[in-house]
Parts: sequence; structure tokens; C-alpha cells
Amino acid sequence: MKNKTAVTLLILVLTGCSWLPDWMGGEEEAEKKMPGTRISVLEDKSVLAVDKDAEKPAISLPQVKVNDFFQDAGSTPAENLALPEKFAHIEEDSSGDASPREFRITASPIIAGNKVFVLDGDGVLFAHDSASIGKILWHVDLTGGKENFLNGWITYDSGKIFAISASVVTCLSAENGNILWQREVDTPIKPSAIAKNGTLFFITSDNELYAVTEEDGRTLWMHSGIATNVGILGAAAPLVTEKYVIVPYSSGEIFALRPDNGKPVWSDSLTGKKSNSNSSVYALTDIDADPVTDGQFVYAGSNQGVFLAKELDSGRTVWQKEISVLKTPWLAGDYIYLLDTDGQAVAMNKKDGRIRWVAPLAAKDQKPEDKVAWNGPVMAGGRLLISGSDSSLLFLAPDDGKIIKREEIIPNVYLRPAVANATIFLLNDKARLASYR
Repeated sequence: MKNKTAVTLLILVLTGCSWLPDWMGGEEEAEKKMPGTRISVLEDKSVLAVDKDAEKPAISLPQVKVNDFFQDAGSTPAENLALPEKFAHIEEDSSGDASPREFRITASPIIAGNKVFVLDGDGVLFAHDSASIGKILWHVDLTGGKENFLNGWITYDSGKIFAISASVVTCLSAENGNILWQREVDTPIKPSAIAKNGTLFFITSDNELYAVTEEDGRTLWMHSGIATNVGILGAAAPLVTEKYVIVPYSSGEIFALRPDNGKPVWSDSLTGKKSNSNSSVYALTDIDADPVTDGQFVYAGSNQGVFLAKELDSGRTVWQKEISVLKTPWLAGDYIYLLDTDGQAVAMNKKDGRIRWVAPLAAKDQKPEDKVAWNGPVMAGGRLLISGSDSSLLFLAPDDGKIIKREEIIPNVYLRPAVANATIFLLNDKARLASYR
């Protein structure tokens, strides 16, 4: 138990370190600087290039889908969500307290049952009316008054909200916030979880996957990856399909397990060339981007420069690219869209991995020291939406990656935009919730 606690503390300390750049969630640079020449830890950058022989037929976008549910973890996102072409700020409201200085709010908003669920920086869960977010329907303090809340998470299934707070899992009624059950495990839980088909899956800080019943939290089975000592703030959630649970660990391992008993079907490692880099950041083996699937293949990437496609049933690698990712990709039609760790949006053919376009997101007049945390993408209204911590929301053309427009949004957004009922919902690090249409 002491060893596990020490590992967890080391993870939490390092995630607050200033060597993480702003676009990965690091702290802002202190006003007082030590004398001497500063050397970036990100000197080892690989330049992504468009594949010259990649076929570039006109992109056929998926049909627009009107959705009333959005959850940024554990399942393949809908391909092209409904969103009007016009953009306007509708409403803004406080959703509790900001995150502590050393950490980010890690739980993305969930839209379900005409509500927007938000977990603030102090461990209080809020349910807002999705039609009017200024109306708070209920709120529950998950900490029991204790000041030990760090990096929480929420997930939704079948009228229930499952909240993670330290090493405690709480199941609540999504309708009224009543607590249905709680249970504690031996080790702090990472800010990632997914509830689906009656089972809740979550991963602890020492890379143990729990599968517990949604009904009462009883453990069904467990699976272990290789424990790691350090990691980047955040974690990838398991991907759950009818036949498999795809589990990404911070060790760089990825497993396909049977959802009924946890038996492994195949496994692989997403550690790559950048593990030998002089960069402190690339030395971390983290998988922070959720794996996604189109039903036939699973697409997954790591911080160490491995992004690949594997057959879902056999685990055979179909193609592999040297791309570092920390944000969950988006599948739409024949393409997969993602953000790399160099602040670029990328479009790849999902069949062969060939790169169609690479689009730098920084403004032309942006200074090198003014790093922006980019989050996304989400395809809505036939455009790719990418939010920035600099109060900007970008709309990109999926055909060539050109920035169609930049809109002003609330500042300090470090989470992917949530889109439901033709509305964009954004949560910032100060626990401000805003809606746009």
C-alpha cells in the first residue's frame, strides 16, 4: 500500500511540473525566471509531411446526425453532428469552483437526458438544464467535506452517473442526484472511466483495470498492465464494444479483453522511437488519447510517436505512423482527424494511414512563447471544431484543413467541445460552463 501511495504522489507531483507546455496542460511560466539560457525540452520535433502519393478525392461527409447525447470517452463518436452554420454565444454560468493551481479540471461535460453534467475542481457534481444552463437542477458534493479531491471523472449510462473522486466511485441517479451506491478501492483511480452495457470500467494509478457492475459496484473481474512511476496529467478511457474492451495503459500497452471475463484476445505496445529521445516529455510512455473504432478496425496512438490501425478481431497491425498524440481522434467517413503534440491538425485516410493534410493551428502572429492548448477535434455541421485555451474556437474545412473562421469563446478551455442538440458546450478551467449555437 505504501508503494502504491508513493507512486501516486509521484504522478501527481510531476503532472504539476512546469516543464509540461501549456498546450499539454502545464502551468504557466513563473514571472521570475532563473538567469541563464533556457533550452526547450521539446527540441526533438518530427515534421509531419503530407503523403505525396495519397489519393485526394473530394471528401464525402457523413450525413448530419441530430444527437441528444454526448460523452467524450469510451465509445466511437458520431461522425458528423448537427450544428447550425451561424455561431452565437447563448448563455454562460458558473458550475462550482475552479481547479487547484497545480491541476486541471479533467472531466469533460456530459449531455444526456436534457441535462449537462459537470464535475468542478472541488469534487462537486452539477446537473444543468441543457436548454438553459443557468438553471442548476441539482448538485452533490462527492468528497463528503474532505479536501482530498484530485482529477475527477464522470461517465453516464442508462440513467446513472458514475463519478470518480480519488479512490472512490460514486453511482448517482441522473434524474435527481441521489446516491445509489459508493465503493472505495485500494489505489487512486485515474481520471478516465466508461460505463456501458451494465458494467463500469476504470483504471487505477498502478494500471489495474476494474470491471464492476453498474447495479451495485461489485467487482466482476480485474486485469493488470505494467505499473509506471510517472505520467502526464490525464488518462485514456477503455473502448467498449459488444465483443471487446480495448484497454490503454500508461505503460504504452494496449489490450483487447473479453468484456464478460477479462480474458485477453490480443495485445501490443505503443512505445516508439521517441522513447529514446532526449526530450523529457517524449520519454513518457503514456496513452492519453482514447482508442476509437469503426467496428472493423481500432485506431490508437501514444505520446511516444506511435499511431496505428489494428484489426479489431485479430489485433493485426494494418498500418502505423510516427505521430505523437494526447487527444482523442475523431472518425468521419473514410478519414480520421486528430491533433498531434506539435499543435497541428492532421487528416489521415483510415484505410492506409496516408496523410491527406497537416494544418498548423497557431495564428500567424502568435509568438513562440505563447503556447496554446488545443482540444478536439469534433466534426459538427460539416466542419472540424477545435477549441483553444486562448479563447478561440477554430472551424476547419475537413477537405483541406484550412481554417474557415476563428470565433471568440470563454478563456482557459482545456477540454474538447461537447456538441448535442445542435449546441456547443464548453467548460473551462475556472468551472465556467458556456453554450454556443
